[in-house]
Amino acid sequence: HAAAGTLINANLGMAVLVSVVHATAMIAAGGILAWLVYRHLGLKFVSRSWFNLDTFWAVSLILVDSIALVLNLI
Repeated sequence: HAAAGTLINANLGMAVLVSVVHATAMIAAGGILAWLVYRHLGLKFVSRSWFNLDTFWAVSLILVDSIALVLNLI
Protein backbone atom coordinates (compact mmCIF):
# COMPACT_ATOMS: atom_id res chain seq x y z
CA HIS A 1 0.00 0.00 0.00
CA ALA A 2 2.90 2.32 0.63
CA ALA A 3 4.08 1.88 -2.96
CA ALA A 4 0.60 2.70 -4.30
CA GLY A 5 0.42 5.80 -2.09
CA THR A 6 3.83 6.94 -3.29
CA LEU A 7 2.83 6.40 -6.92
CA ILE A 8 -0.42 8.32 -6.54
CA ASN A 9 1.27 11.21 -4.75
CA ALA A 10 4.12 11.35 -7.27
CA ASN A 11 2.19 11.13 -10.53
CA LEU A 12 -1.58 10.83 -10.68
CA GLY A 13 -1.56 10.33 -14.45
CA MET A 14 0.70 7.28 -14.13
CA ALA A 15 -1.49 5.86 -11.37
CA VAL A 16 -4.58 6.20 -13.58
CA LEU A 17 -2.73 4.61 -16.51
CA VAL A 18 -1.66 1.66 -14.34
CA SER A 19 -5.25 1.22 -13.12
CA VAL A 20 -6.66 1.31 -16.65
CA VAL A 21 -4.07 -1.16 -17.96
CA HIS A 22 -4.72 -3.50 -15.02
CA ALA A 23 -8.50 -3.34 -15.44
CA THR A 24 -8.19 -3.94 -19.18
CA ALA A 25 -5.93 -6.94 -18.64
CA MET A 26 -8.30 -8.47 -16.06
CA ILE A 27 -11.36 -7.98 -18.28
CA ALA A 28 -9.52 -9.45 -21.28
CA ALA A 29 -8.30 -12.46 -19.26
CA GLY A 30 -11.80 -13.13 -17.92
CA GLY A 31 -13.33 -12.79 -21.37
CA ILE A 32 -10.78 -15.11 -22.96
CA LEU A 33 -11.29 -17.69 -20.21
CA ALA A 34 -15.08 -17.50 -20.59
CA TRP A 35 -14.78 -17.86 -24.36
CA LEU A 36 -12.45 -20.87 -24.00
CA VAL A 37 -14.83 -22.62 -21.60
CA TYR A 38 -17.76 -21.92 -23.91
CA ARG A 39 -15.85 -22.98 -27.03
CA HIS A 40 -14.26 -26.18 -25.71
CA LEU A 41 -16.65 -27.38 -23.03
CA GLY A 42 -19.97 -25.93 -24.14
CA LEU A 43 -22.99 -24.62 -22.30
CA LYS A 44 -24.15 -28.08 -21.18
CA PHE A 45 -20.94 -28.55 -19.17
CA VAL A 46 -21.31 -25.14 -17.56
CA SER A 47 -24.96 -25.71 -16.65
CA ARG A 48 -24.25 -29.20 -15.21
CA SER A 49 -21.11 -28.29 -13.30
CA TRP A 50 -22.17 -24.95 -11.86
CA PHE A 51 -20.96 -24.28 -8.33
CA ASN A 52 -22.03 -21.83 -5.67
CA LEU A 53 -19.80 -18.75 -6.02
CA ASP A 54 -21.00 -17.30 -2.71
CA THR A 55 -19.72 -20.33 -0.81
CA PHE A 56 -16.44 -20.33 -2.76
CA TRP A 57 -15.94 -16.61 -2.07
CA ALA A 58 -16.72 -16.96 1.65
CA VAL A 59 -14.37 -19.93 2.07
CA SER A 60 -11.55 -18.16 0.23
CA LEU A 61 -11.94 -15.04 2.39
CA ILE A 62 -11.90 -17.10 5.59
CA LEU A 63 -8.83 -19.00 4.40
CA VAL A 64 -6.88 -15.88 3.43
CA ASP A 65 -7.86 -14.07 6.63
CA SER A 66 -6.80 -17.06 8.71
CA ILE A 67 -3.42 -17.23 6.99
CA ALA A 68 -2.91 -13.47 7.48
CA LEU A 69 -3.82 -13.79 11.17
CA VAL A 70 -1.42 -16.65 11.72
CA LEU A 71 1.40 -14.85 9.90
CA ASN A 72 0.84 -11.71 11.97
CA LEU A 73 0.86 -13.67 15.22
CA ILE A 74 4.18 -15.36 14.44
